[in-house]
Amino acid sequence: MPAPPAPPAPDPAPAEAPAAAPAETPAATPAVTPAPVYVAPAVTTTPEPAVPVAAYYMIQSGDSLYKIARSLNTTVANLCLWNNITNPNRIRAGSVLVYYSAGNEPVATATATTPGSYTVKRGDSLYKIARLFNTTVNHLATVNGIADPNRIRVNQLLRY
Repeated sequence: MPAPPAPPAPDPAPAEAPAAAPAETPAATPAVTPAPVYVAPAVTTTPEPAVPVAAYYMIQSGDSLYKIARSLNTTVANLCLWNNITNPNRIRAGSVLVYYSAGNEPVATATATTPGSYTVKRGDSLYKIARLFNTTVNHLATVNGIADPNRIRVNQLLRY
């Protein structure tokens, strides 16, 4: 009888294991969640309203409010308002005028009106306003549709 087959000889070096097929799902790897990030709300600061800073001008001989207003980059009407001048044609050398630079006017006295307009204040009359803007009462009444020149209201907007 023939001899039984010899058992296979063991490999002297272990053979490399066959490459394992990739797993369908990864092993239970803990999910990494990013740490919460705190985003501070935007800080909006409202600038404090600027306190108007007054400057002063001493009237010289030969000055007029028009000339002064042009040199100070303002209007005759503003100079009259800021200095309580009722007749812009009557100023005296040596008197001191208060004025404010552009954007630095006091809100209470420099009302934001359209050019060529005036807001009536307590104690005003059409006569006083007409003198302020070198015009006539009749012109102011006509332009503003005022039937009775003795009846104007505080805060009424007048064109001149």
